[in-house]
Amino acid sequence: MRIHLLFLSLLLAILAGFAALTGRFGAVNLLGASQSQEDLTAFVKSFQNRHVPITEVNFAEIYGSGGQFRILHPLLGVPRNLTLSKETCQAPDRAEAANMTSEQERCCRAEAAGFTSFDLDQTRLKKKALLDFLAEGRIPPESFLTSPPWIDESGTSFAYLLEQRNIAPFNDVSGVVHNLSYFKVSELKEILNKYHIGIRPFSVIANLSEAEIEDLIKGDPVVLTADYLMIKNQSQYGFSPLSYWAYRLEDAQNDLKNGPYEMSKASSGALCLQKTGNLCWSYNSRHALTYVYRYSLIALTATGLLFLAFLSFYLFFLYRKHQEQKQNRLALQVLSHEFRTPVASMLLIIENLSANLQKYSNADQDQITRLATETYRLQRIIEVSKNYLQTSSGRLHFNWIEIASINTWIADFISELDLRVECRGLSTDRSLRADPFWLKFVLSNLVQNAFSHGKSPVRIHLKEHCKQIQISIEDEGTCNFSSLQEMTAAFVKSPMSGGMGLGLNITNNIIEAWGGKMHFSKNPTAFTFTCAEQEIGRP
Repeated sequence: MRIHLLFLSLLLAILAGFAALTGRFGAVNLLGASQSQEDLTAFVKSFQNRHVPITEVNFAEIYGSGGQFRILHPLLGVPRNLTLSKETCQAPDRAEAANMTSEQERCCRAEAAGFTSFDLDQTRLKKKALLDFLAEGRIPPESFLTSPPWIDESGTSFAYLLEQRNIAPFNDVSGVVHNLSYFKVSELKEILNKYHIGIRPFSVIANLSEAEIEDLIKGDPVVLTADYLMIKNQSQYGFSPLSYWAYRLEDAQNDLKNGPYEMSKASSGALCLQKTGNLCWSYNSRHALTYVYRYSLIALTATGLLFLAFLSFYLFFLYRKHQEQKQNRLALQVLSHEFRTPVASMLLIIENLSANLQKYSNADQDQITRLATETYRLQRIIEVSKNYLQTSSGRLHFNWIEIASINTWIADFISELDLRVECRGLSTDRSLRADPFWLKFVLSNLVQNAFSHGKSPVRIHLKEHCKQIQISIEDEGTCNFSSLQEMTAAFVKSPMSGGMGLGLNITNNIIEAWGGKMHFSKNPTAFTFTCAEQEIGRP
């Protein structure tokens, strides 16, 4: 009981250690996350102090009134039809949304951006006016381009249509530069390259993707693009809330190279220390590996301590078991020694009584006979105990001799035993090196066991296999045990047994000591042990 309590206390201590480690890990994570936010804010400020932006992109100045933002925002291009119902556009059902076509999705997104059928009518009227100007050979006035709508129903800006029609002054450098804010973002790159225009704000905008434009229009404080790090110009916030400083992305990455953090575009499911706009801050791989390595060592140490605890408990358990067995053997040895002398005296008295048995009455003779039987039984118990002590302590010594004929030796053993035992010897007789005393002891135990707990007929069967002689003792009885390991345990016996439960234990120990192996099988009940000449024949 004390051992179990000690083991339970040890497990509770280890569990408490793991709980403390987990709590510490969580606290470090929480504190680390708070500290990371402070570090990242400080890094952004420090980065702005160390580097000069390549340009300022002020969307309010470039695109003027709110309505003109429809040129900038890719979601705000005029759709080809607006017949889709509002209920369908706002349907929360994912399956229905998944079945929408790209045109229907574009329609819904435009409707969400504030387009109406009135916008479509105005676009068609402006497109018709443009065609009339071209048909009459007249040049559209400047107000034609600067007044809404700015995009025709196909999704192309009117500035681009005029430039493509090669209509002056919309097709020369000065005219294009003057009207750059009326081109769609997707058209800017082509126009800038065609006329070799290097105006920085437009160059930056021309390289932005639709998603990046959306992030900027939403007013995110920091936006990461493919080429730039866009940081909101807080000094202009009250005057122009959509003003950004554009920094080279390479400069930001170089500043982060030797630090613990790295930045990337945020994606769904991404683990970020901090998410700012579309920017995901995380630890770099070197820092993460250091972090994992540190806590892996802690986990490994804890696992090692747990293993040592189990090992210590197991060794202590084996030690206690060994001590108990040692004490049991000592007690049995003392009892065997103390019983030997009085049993010898009793046998001498019984021998004297038996010599003059005729002097006693029939009743007295029966009592003397019973006394002799019990005394001999006590002597057998003492001998069995002595043999058990020898085998369990490993103090067996074998006297190997050559048995010229194993078949003849088995036949003589059966005749000496004076029991009705059937025998089937080897088809080809052979010699065997063995210890006759211990071989006879094993056979006697197994045969007596078959007669006591089995059912006749009892058979001894010899067979040679791969230079091994296998000896089987079979009977027609049934066995209460399911395995040899269960039967050969010390002091284990069947309910009908009158012995000490040591016979099979001693027998198995003897066979294993000389290098053999005993097997058990049912139907019929049989104990088989092997005698390999190359094993037992060694002195």
